[in-house]
Amino acid sequence: MKKHDELLKSFYDVFAFPDDPRSEAGLKRYEKAVRRFQVLVEHEWFKALIQNKSQINILEICSGMGIGGVALAKVLSKKNIDINLTLTDLRENALKIAKEWGYKELKKDIRVIKVDAREMYILEMKVDIILMYGLSAPHFNPWDMVRLLASASETLLNDGLMIMEESDRIYRIFYQRGYKEVLIERVNEERMVISTHAGYDMLKGTFNRAVIDLVRKSKPVILETYYWGLAELMALTWIFFKDIDFVNVPEGNIAQGFIMARKPRRKISPDILSKTPKILGDIAEKEQ
Repeated sequence: MKKHDELLKSFYDVFAFPDDPRSEAGLKRYEKAVRRFQVLVEHEWFKALIQNKSQINILEICSGMGIGGVALAKVLSKKNIDINLTLTDLRENALKIAKEWGYKELKKDIRVIKVDAREMYILEMKVDIILMYGLSAPHFNPWDMVRLLASASETLLNDGLMIMEESDRIYRIFYQRGYKEVLIERVNEERMVISTHAGYDMLKGTFNRAVIDLVRKSKPVILETYYWGLAELMALTWIFFKDIDFVNVPEGNIAQGFIMARKPRRKISPDILSKTPKILGDIAEKEQ
C-alpha cells in the first residue's frame, strides 16, 4: 500500500487539478483567488484582526503549490502589512514549486514544510491565520477532521482566524446531480480523466473513487473521499471555536464560499486525540 503522500502525488498527477500557478489554468485560479480575498478581507473579523498590526503570520495547510496562501498574502500586503507565509503539504514536489513561484510573486521568502495537516501543532507555531484553500476537506473523514481542528485550535493565537474554502457536496453531488458510478472529470486534447466508484467505508463514512486518464493510459489511483456538507463541517468546527461565519464571495456559487472560525476554545487538545480509538485501530490492522 502506498504511503499517503505518495498516494496524493499519484492522484493529483492523474486528476490534473489546476493547482500549478505557472500554467494558464493555474494562473486563472490564482487571479480568481486574489479577487475573492479582496472581498473576504473586508469582513469585520478580518478588519478586527489586522487593526493596528504591522505583521501577520499565515499558515496554509494542504497548500499544494500555494495559490491560496500567496493570494491572501498578496492582498494583505497591499494594506502595508508585513506577511510571514508558511505553506504546508504532504507533496514535496508541490512545495518546491510553491516556494520558487511564491518568491517571484511576493518578492520575499516563503517557508515550506512537509507535514500532515492533522499534526500542524507539532510545529509549535502561533499564527494569526490558518488557511485551507482549494476545497481540501474531502481528504479528511470525520475522525481526521476532529484531529485537524484540534490541531488548528492549538496553533492559532487568541484573536486568530481559521479560514476554509469549502463547498456543500451534499447539495451539489447528491441533490443536484446524484451520485454517479462513473464521471467524466476532465477532457481536453491531451487528457480524458474519469473517476469511478470503488467502494464505501461505513465506519469512516468515505467513498473510494478511482481516477484514470484514458489518454495517457495511467493506472487507476484510488483515494478515500468524504463528501462534506457545509452544516456538519461548520458544526464540527464550532466545537473547537467560539464563533463561526460563512461568506459567499463573488465568482462562487450558493453552495460554495469561506467558512470562518475565530476564538479557539482549546478545550480538547490534539494530544488527547493522538491515541487511535479501537474501531480505527481494528480497521488499520485489517488493512495491513
